[in-house]
Amino acid sequence: MRSFPTPGDEDGEKFLELEIDDETLLRRPDGSSFAEGDSILITVTLDAGGRFIFDFQPSGLVFNPAEPAELKIRYVLGDDDFDGDGDVDDDDFAFEAQLAIWQREQSSDPFVRLPSIEIGDDELKADLDGFTGFALAN
Repeated sequence: MRSFPTPGDEDGEKFLELEIDDETLLRRPDGSSFAEGDSILITVTLDAGGRFIFDFQPSGLVFNPAEPAELKIRYVLGDDDFDGDGDVDDDDFAFEAQLAIWQREQSSDPFVRLPSIEIGDDELKADLDGFTGFALAN
């Protein structure tokens, strides 16, 4: 399994990680298959506004449904006042309980909620079938 962490904050806290097993890569964006030992350059662009929105490239990359890629997003350094009302209360805990990883094909498309699993404090993961844009949202 290969893990591709992204840079964290100035303290080195990791907030985004992509895991790809040896059998995960299925098809290139042009539809051609991967052969054993093939690789591909993967890039991630972070939202300039500081939101938890990520663009993964190459768009159209397809993963093996039997061995999907796994995306983990940590939001431990995010503001616990999710509703922005100046205090951390039950409304914020309810909001956090609804957080999930979302996906969209094109930047103009709406986001679609992915089945997400909470795997630790302030961390979610989702299996991916391919590359597009992803976000952490309620």
